[in-house]
Parts: sequence; structure tokens; C-alpha cells
Amino acid sequence: MHALTSIVLVLLLTAAGAAQETHKVPQDHETIQAAVAAAADGDTILISGGKYPESVTVSGKHNLLIRGKGKVVIEPDSAVGLALTDCSDCTVEKIRVSGGTPAAFLLVSSTNCIFTKCRSVDSGGAGLRLEGGGDCLFEKCTMSKPGGDGFTLTTDGVVPTHDNDFVKCRVKGGEAGVVVRGHHNSFDHCRFDGPDGTGCLIDDLAEAHDNSFTSCKVLKAGVTGLRVNGADNSFTACKITQAGERGAQVLSGANNVLDGCKFTKPGSTGVFAAADAANVTVRGCKITKAGNDGIDMEADDAVVEDNKVTAAKSDGIEIDGDDGAYTGNKANGCKIDGIVISAGTGNVLTFNKAHGNKGFDFDDTVGGGLNTADETNSFGTIGP
Repeated sequence: MHALTSIVLVLLLTAAGAAQETHKVPQDHETIQAAVAAAADGDTILISGGKYPESVTVSGKHNLLIRGKGKVVIEPDSAVGLALTDCSDCTVEKIRVSGGTPAAFLLVSSTNCIFTKCRSVDSGGAGLRLEGGGDCLFEKCTMSKPGGDGFTLTTDGVVPTHDNDFVKCRVKGGEAGVVVRGHHNSFDHCRFDGPDGTGCLIDDLAEAHDNSFTSCKVLKAGVTGLRVNGADNSFTACKITQAGERGAQVLSGANNVLDGCKFTKPGSTGVFAAADAANVTVRGCKITKAGNDGIDMEADDAVVEDNKVTAAKSDGIEIDGDDGAYTGNKANGCKIDGIVISAGTGNVLTFNKAHGNKGFDFDDTVGGGLNTADETNSFGTIGP
């Protein structure tokens, strides 16, 4: 064999061997932090079941695997349970944190990391907090009884985080289920049970855009199921059940979409869009037994189509914005009007149906031909 080839082969074998080194806790290292300090990039830290009274910081590591074997519980005192700072391509599996301040899990400027089946309980702040970085995956992670928000994707004054994916994750309790101040983050089949405030909060008009929630559930949010301050965000096939106040509210930004969502027994309005929002789309949603209006649309240029509102305690659909397109909606059994134009001009209504409402099935109080409702609509009663 050629001498140079032999040297290259030895180097490759040496690198491969180093990449596969496993550090066992507590067999090789008494603490998780000691194992982290000893580990090189590409190594594995294998932690046996037990309680570990420490705060673990992983800094500047790459391609590191941290795996729990059995029930591994990190118990920090008044610090973060597990923090990754300036890390990339690291994987954390089956790690639990009991407590943790300001978060149980914290990622700072870390990219392409994966968290699988991780849990927190009784954190002093957020269950999981991200600051900067991005392109991370969180799968089947559960945050129970966080002292703050379940998932916090950056906070005010901190670099936003982008392009993170959450799959089948869950939050139980907390202030908000998730707070997003970044863009292109996705949530798929996630569940948020009983937050004191909002279930899903998108909250930065400049940075919080193009986030998506698909087939997510919010159960018994204390205030609002979904709240949006941002642009081009979407909620698809989500279920919002028994929100304390509004099922969803879009307060600002353009081109936000609610598509195929279900809102059951919201304490107030099912879907509300404020005048500071624009081009809001509400499509194919079902709103049942809203405590106020089913849909209250104050935003201009709205697209409201193929929605079904049943038994709202006020109006089925209230229109207050200008130049909206209202097509194929149904409103039945509402306590006041089925569809009412309280303010606004230039709205076009086609193929809508409203029957069996306590007031008028269709009420255009603006009058004067400023809005258009043609013969394709089907209303039982019309006023004024």
C-alpha cells in the first residue's frame, strides 16, 4: 500500500473512532456537565435514569448526541436546566427538566438541532425558550405547568428565531401555549391545553410573518385561542375549544389566513379581525355557539368564504370593513342577525345563506347601494 494512502486511511479511521466515542453518566462521569466538558464534536453522551441536581450548559458543540436511557430528570436550582449556546447539529433525546429559570430548556444562537421526547415540569419561566438561531426540530416534546409560556420563540429585544419546526408537541397550562416572534416557524399537530392567556400568540408586526399552524388544538385558553400581530401567517385545520374570550383575533398585519378551523363555544366572538389588519382570509371555518358574534370583520379587503356559523349569541357575521368578498357562508340560529353590515362600503356578497336567525337573516344598515348582495344569496328575512 502506498505510504500516503496508509496515512490517509489511519487519519480517517482515527476520526471515525473519535466521532463514535460514548460518555456514560454516571458510570464514566458523575455529572452530565462533566460528560459535556469531556465530549468532542460527534460524541454521544448516554445518561442513565435518575435525578441530576445540576444545571447543564452545552456551548459551541457540534453533532453531539445527548440521550436519556430511562427516566432522566435534571433538577436545576434557580438556573436553566439544559442550555445549548452556539451549537449546531446537536440532538437531545428523552431528557426531562424539573424546574428551571428563566426556562427549563434554552437554545441561544443554535442551529439545526433536534429535540425528541423531551419534557419539562414546573419551570420557573418558559418550558422551552429560543433566542436567535433556527432550523431546529422539536418532536413530541411536552411542557407541563410552566411558570411562563410553554414555548417562547424569542422575547422582546432578543434576536428572533426562524425556520423551526414543532411536531406533535404539547403544552399543559402556563401563561401562553406558544409565543412567536420570528418567521417561517411551523407547528404541526401540536396541542395547547388550558393556558391562562392565549393558546397561540404571534406577536411581532415586523418579524412575525409566514408562520404556520396545521392541525393544532387549543383547549380552554383563559383568554384567546389564537392571537396575531404579524403578516402572512396561517392556521389550517386547527381546533379551538372553549376559549375564555375570542376564538381568534387578528389585530394587525396583512394576508393572515384561517382555513378550515373549528371554533367551539368561544366566550366572546369566534373570529375577530381588527381595522389595523388587512386582506384577512377566513375560509371553510365552523363556528359554533359563540358568546358574541360568530365572525366580526373590521378589516378591509377581507375574503370570507364557505364558513358556517351556528347559534351565535349575537350576529352570525358582522361586516364593518370595506371592499370585502363574502361568498358561500352560512349563518343559522343566531340570537340577532344572520349577516349584518354595520359599517363599511364596497362589500360584495354572493352565494350566502342565512335562515332561522332571531333578527334579520340579512341586515344592511348602511343602505344606499354601497354594498352588493345579489340574487345568488338566500335569505329568509331582509332588513331594513
